[in-house]
Amino acid sequence: MVENGHILIIDHREICDLVEEYLSGEGYRVSTAQNVAEMRKVMAQIPVDLVILDLVLPSGEDGLTLARSLRQESPNVGIITLTGRVGHTSIGFEMGANWSLPKPFHLRELLAGVNRVLGRTSTPHAR
Repeated sequence: MVENGHILIIDHREICDLVEEYLSGEGYRVSTAQNVAEMRKVMAQIPVDLVILDLVLPSGEDGLTLARSLRQESPNVGIITLTGRVGHTSIGFEMGANWSLPKPFHLRELLAGVNRVLGRTSTPHAR
């Protein structure tokens, strides 16, 4: 299967594992991180096309600040924010996200966001 982009997920381990399995099956290369230090290590080693970021990180770090920082440091990287706070999806856009989803979310809905942000018009394996 041809890889169609590298996605970095920063969230709780359970979410990372679920999303990694799903997006890998759709032809994406996927890395995961639980905190900002792990995220920066991955980004220093491998180019990342898209970051999927929980606004409430498991490490207690501020995902909003991280989204803003990512946008400034890597203006071309796609950013999708996830939030469990009702009515807070617009905050992700305010911080520079290209797409934002409330938790819980459907994996197909996340895939649609991934494809849209990366400029895909169909699922990778269907091409």
